[in-house]
Amino acid sequence: MLFVLISLALLAPALCQHVDHPNCLPIDFYAHFMFTDSDLNGDKILNQAEMTAVFDVYDLNHDGEVSRHEYIEHQVAIDSTVHGVANALFDIYDFNGDHHLRAEDYVAFFNSMDADGNGSVEELEFVNSWVTMLCNIGEQGHRHNSWCHASCPAA
Repeated sequence: MLFVLISLALLAPALCQHVDHPNCLPIDFYAHFMFTDSDLNGDKILNQAEMTAVFDVYDLNHDGEVSRHEYIEHQVAIDSTVHGVANALFDIYDFNGDHHLRAEDYVAFFNSMDADGNGSVEELEFVNSWVTMLCNIGEQGHRHNSWCHASCPAA
């Protein structure tokens, strides 16, 4: 599921001590891996139901919404060093800015990745979206040691 891979992307064992170390993995590597794990039916296309299923995992109290606290708690429980990255991702997902993730946020996030507007997210759309998001997070100073930010497109 995407939640496992988002966690992997955020929390993967540090493969390097410095973001430009040659053992860093390119950000698009994580994005491809996340897509494969998120594509629950294996049809090489993400649909809205698959996206919603991914976010449901973060709803720790099962009330139909994910608070910032729930999301951060889930991520930090896996790796305490990702607080800043997790907050930055939550802000990206929280389209209406109310500090809770609900169905409308999932739909808006899904639609933001659907570059061609056809109602599904193909792998290239997914990867391009995630590379952009993770590079932008890195530019904000929220980097993870296993990401090679040198793999980000030049601004």
